Amino acid sequence: MATITDVARLAGVSTSTVSHVINGTRPVREETRIRVEEAVRTTGYRRDSLARALRRSRTESVGLILTDVGEPAFAAMARGVEREAMAAGLTVLLADSGEDAELEARALEVLAERRVDGLLIAPVARSHREAITAVIDQGTPVVLIDRLGGVKADQVGVENTTPMREQVLHMASHGHRRIALAAGDTGE
Repeated sequence: MATITDVARLAGVSTSTVSHVINGTRPVREETRIRVEEAVRTTGYRRDSLARALRRSRTESVGLILTDVGEPAFAAMARGVEREAMAAGLTVLLADSGEDAELEARALEVLAERRVDGLLIAPVARSHREAITAVIDQGTPVVLIDRLGGVKADQVGVENTTPMREQVLHMASHGHRRIALAAGDTGE
């Protein structure tokens, strides 16, 4: 397996120059960049993500835990998260909790062990909130999606209390007295 030193030697530059070309961290003269890129192709060099993560204390990854990736809203959400993460140079590690608190807790554990740089979680209805809090206490940034509350974390959701109140009042103002709500699992 080729090393960054092999690439530098073949291109006739320093390892830091190779690093700047590969990571785009500093401008490099065009002719130097071309030599480095050719040396990378010739040697078959691939950067070692694990070694890089250890040096930088960052894995360049985020975890996404959804309750049902097959559900259209969550599938669209996963695509959006993936698109934005990729644009930011991050990898998304996806877990489907299947609306099961034990699977969610296991996914949290596995993603924390992989030291993701952040977590996006759509908690299950009867989530083990202490498992989420433990990940936060370890220093991992967490954002809750969809089902909110119960954990001190950033949250993204739909404010639906006021619109629902307005809808019920509107129906009542038109004489409707028997009003029902059909909803999924509303358990917290």
